[in-house]
Amino acid sequence: MTKYSRIDNVSAQIHDSAEAVNVIFTKPRSWLVEFLLIFSTFGVFACVWMVYRISELRKLTNEKFRVWLWFFVPLFALAQIFAFPKFTRAVKNIEKQYGHHPFLNNIFSRFWVAVIIATTVFLT
Repeated sequence: MTKYSRIDNVSAQIHDSAEAVNVIFTKPRSWLVEFLLIFSTFGVFACVWMVYRISELRKLTNEKFRVWLWFFVPLFALAQIFAFPKFTRAVKNIEKQYGHHPFLNNIFSRFWVAVIIATTVFLT
C-alpha cells in the first residue's frame, strides 16, 4: 500500500488487493467558503458536497456506498441518523489505514452528528 500525505494537489496511487486507484488530493477549502456556498445556495451545495465526499470514500474504501442516495442525506434528519455514523466510521477507517491522526474522535463525532441533525430538524 502506498501512503500519502495531504498536500496541495498531490496525486497518489492507492494499491488495493485487487486494483490500483489513482486519487488526486487537493487542498481543502476554508470552512468559511464552505459555509458561504451552503448559505448562498440555500443548502443545495450541502447535497452536492455530500455526493462528492461519498464518491471519494467509495474510491478509497471497500464500502459499497450508493452515491446518489447520499444527495438526500442533508435534507432529512431521519436519514442522517443512519448515514452520518457510517460516514464518520469510513473516515476513521481511512485515517487509521493511512496512519493519520484521527480527526473525528468518539466524543466529537457524536457531538457533530447531534448538531447536524438538530440543525436539520430546526430548519425544516
